[in-house]
Amino acid sequence: VSMLVGPLGPLLCGIIGLRYGRFIPTVGSLVVIAVGTVWMVYTSDHLIFALTLSVPFFALGFFYPMVNGLLVQYEPLGKANAASGGFLMLAMALGVPVGGIIVELTDSFLIVGWVSGLMSGILCLLLLGIPCLIGDRERRLAKNENKIKYN
Repeated sequence: VSMLVGPLGPLLCGIIGLRYGRFIPTVGSLVVIAVGTVWMVYTSDHLIFALTLSVPFFALGFFYPMVNGLLVQYEPLGKANAASGGFLMLAMALGVPVGGIIVELTDSFLIVGWVSGLMSGILCLLLLGIPCLIGDRERRLAKNENKIKYN
């Protein structure tokens, strides 16, 4: 189910485009990821688990193109955008062992859902700081090196 619903996220992202800006849909998809993950942890039925598993996949498919656009907007040289793919793969690779360690230490699968939701919330707060952290410096560098032409 999640593999069928997951690709609808990028499709919706393409339809919405810049109509609503990048920031609000990005934060909204992080909220959906957090709620979907916590909801998935609290299910006890296999069918409901499979259906709720599609919610974070859909939101991640929506989130990733939006955050790439946000990175390009605030860092025109593209270094952060190039690194984002590596960070996504790193997060997917480390998520399973970290989740296993949490379950082993706490004997509770519920804590994994809450940690995932908390990490999504922290990422929302970090997204608020992106323009302040890298935007102005990188734009000045790009203008000085004549790599980006502004209209």
